[in-house]
Amino acid sequence: MRARPIDARVWIIAWCLGASALCLAKEEVPLNAPRLAVDEPTHLFGEAVSGTAITHTFLLRNVGQAPLEIKGVEPSCGCTVTDLSENILQPGSEATLTVTLTLDSKWNSHVKKSILVESNDPKEPKFHLYMEGQAVSVITVKPDAAFFGGIPATAELKKTINITTGREDVSFTLTEISCESPHLRIEKETVQPGKAYRVHIRTAGNLQEGSLEAQVKISTDHPAYQTIVIPVKATVTGALAVSPQEILLAGPATQLVTRYVVIAPGDVKEFKVEEVEAPLASIEVTVEKIGRLGYRIRLANLSADSELEGKSLKIRTDLPQKREILVPFKIVGGTPIQ
Repeated sequence: MRARPIDARVWIIAWCLGASALCLAKEEVPLNAPRLAVDEPTHLFGEAVSGTAITHTFLLRNVGQAPLEIKGVEPSCGCTVTDLSENILQPGSEATLTVTLTLDSKWNSHVKKSILVESNDPKEPKFHLYMEGQAVSVITVKPDAAFFGGIPATAELKKTINITTGREDVSFTLTEISCESPHLRIEKETVQPGKAYRVHIRTAGNLQEGSLEAQVKISTDHPAYQTIVIPVKATVTGALAVSPQEILLAGPATQLVTRYVVIAPGDVKEFKVEEVEAPLASIEVTVEKIGRLGYRIRLANLSADSELEGKSLKIRTDLPQKREILVPFKIVGGTPIQ
């Protein structure tokens, strides 16, 4: 009597069962291993006012049969601070992890922050806890920064910050406004007492060329918004705007690269680049007109040669107040060309 051939489907089913058994064997955790358990790994705090702090204590338990070592606790951002009661848990013992989440005063959205707990649990060595809820901003600051962009040195410009509340149960007052920069003037305007204010930030004119960075600090009598900080930034161009302010060169001195310098009008409407002088004869200089607005200077055959350290690209214009512009070279790395 001839044996019946085994159906191919039987072979496939047998193979799958064997593979599954092998995978389960590989994932099996030793009986004498530690095991981290947290009954509520996500704390739902509901709604909370932006600018306030929320504290919650997670209970960590070792439900395994060997000592559990908490090797590290790492929050996902600097707004979260943790405090672990102990890092070695014997089988059946517990530890507390207190988490404090400070809601930024500008947040007005859903918030979910994670805390990574690393341990010697072989099944789940990286365990995530979460603080989740809705941050509600009772005071709105729009815009939350004053960015002027590129401005002439003689400019007297204004940015307005609106500070308001749309809630009937909230009332506040701006108690103090300060700014250390002598190049800015600050004015307060009361739109609706207790509900809406405007803070006007003006440039004072006669500014110094370069980067202008400052902070306007606004104090209020609301406990969640005791201090509102408004960053202020501007790039003061003067007669001409030059970018970059320095020419960076890095890498081996044998590697040749190309760099560009762009010159655009600032206080003036028109100007001419009459001459560009490179410190080394090996540097190829090409001057290109960019429409009617400025010039682009192409520097080829550059390298991180130490001979360029301390030297500058000289650009001469037809402006009496800006006859010569010096753009320094800066060597980040490399060795002299032999």
